[in-house]
Amino acid sequence: MTIGSFWQFVTFTKRSLVQQTRHIGGLVFDLGICWLAGSFLGLIYLKTSYEGPLPPSVIATCPGPLKELCRLPQFDPIVGQASLTCLALSLAGVASSLRVFGAEKVVFRRETSTGTSSEVRAVACRCAALLPLVTPRDGIVPLQAYFLGKNVAHLPTILLAPLVFLAMYYQLAHPLAPFFTYYLLFVLVYATACGLAYLISIVFNSSIAQLVGVLSVLVCMVRTWCCIHCARSMVTRWG
Repeated sequence: MTIGSFWQFVTFTKRSLVQQTRHIGGLVFDLGICWLAGSFLGLIYLKTSYEGPLPPSVIATCPGPLKELCRLPQFDPIVGQASLTCLALSLAGVASSLRVFGAEKVVFRRETSTGTSSEVRAVACRCAALLPLVTPRDGIVPLQAYFLGKNVAHLPTILLAPLVFLAMYYQLAHPLAPFFTYYLLFVLVYATACGLAYLISIVFNSSIAQLVGVLSVLVCMVRTWCCIHCARSMVTRWG
């Protein structure tokens, strides 16, 4: 006899939220990292702004081989800002998310092997007269309920951490795009890093998971930078 799949999902979510409130220091640490990263990057790009290329009349006086160079912007911090902000948020997201599943591998294996957790069984016994009882194939299986519950419980951190980062970065760096545009982009970056950290924490041991997470973020950043460089080279070559 198995408790309804929806109520398994609710119970797993509730339990994960309770775990976070009992370890509030971890949440404060994660938000503190984002605050420091946003402050540091904001100070780096304090009072910096994009400066376009020289006027066409000046470019026309440049020697032939240097005309392409003269057409480039005089100062372009946008690429550096984009790279460093994504790198900082990704590393913070990985550090925050490695313990979501990595710290509960034993619990995870036990609950997936039995089909449900002891807490869910207790709820089922107390509320058997009120909650519908279904088999796993009738809805979300226990494994999916556990995974979705942990993800939903981690959503407040995913939404709050980029906001803390942006609160300092936006005030210091004064980027040109609206605040909400940056916030939406940073939430997507942070959520992507969290998903990568979930996978790493499950596949690798906790002793090397953090190292693998950092290396994975760096490899992704290098590949992204190479793609951007190749695209800009093609645009410059073919016009």
